Amino acid sequence: MAMRAKPDRATVFISYRREDTAPYARLLQYELRERIPGVSVFMDVDSIEPGQDFVEMIQQAVGACEVMLVLIGRNWLSATDQDGRRRLDNPADLVRLEVQAALDRGIRVIPVLVDGVLVPRGEQLPEPLAALAGRNALELSHSRYAFDVSRPLAAVQGVVSDAPAVAPTSQPAQPAAPTRLDEAGFLAGVKDEAYQAALQSLFTAARSAAWCLSGVRSARRSGSTPATGLSRSPSPGSSPGRVAGTGSAT
Repeated sequence: MAMRAKPDRATVFISYRREDTAPYARLLQYELRERIPGVSVFMDVDSIEPGQDFVEMIQQAVGACEVMLVLIGRNWLSATDQDGRRRLDNPADLVRLEVQAALDRGIRVIPVLVDGVLVPRGEQLPEPLAALAGRNALELSHSRYAFDVSRPLAAVQGVVSDAPAVAPTSQPAQPAAPTRLDEAGFLAGVKDEAYQAALQSLFTAARSAAWCLSGVRSARRSGSTPATGLSRSPSPGSSPGRVAGTGSAT
């Protein structure tokens, strides 16, 4: 395998589907830039200028990056085009092109599983992406975002040798959600109104999840039933499993 020239600035490529994990991609972009100074983050919305060839720019960016984070949400695997055909089965699908190019070039590809999805099985993927099924994956969820996000950051820092070390984040006693001050500071830097709305929804979900889990723990300690609508145990015959890309119970 040919050696790739090391770019002047280490580059991280965030691969994602906009309708699937766009808010998480924005948050990761922000975290990477804030916590690993000197690292360049490629994200299609910000990194491709109007009028530029999308496929050409992606190929160039993949060739220059040192690590790719592939965000896999509930619809990543099953997303379809306007004709009802699965996007991943189309060789011209941009997400497929991104991941395939990185795998072919021997770039470090890290699947990031969003909100409980599983790593796609090899038989669920088109042949050029089958190797993705064997890559060690990380998890990212809104209910424990503060802890989860430290892992892809540390993984990136481990690949990007010249970047300053990321301060480790210990797991909180309960899943942490962004505070009002965190939200205001972050959203103030996002000029795209559509992304602002999506991010605000994610922040709200994070707070709700943290409050809900806190109430469940308090109720368990006191021996009472939490007023959250959550049962203490799953009903007989139920299964909490989830298949990657479908969001359905297994």
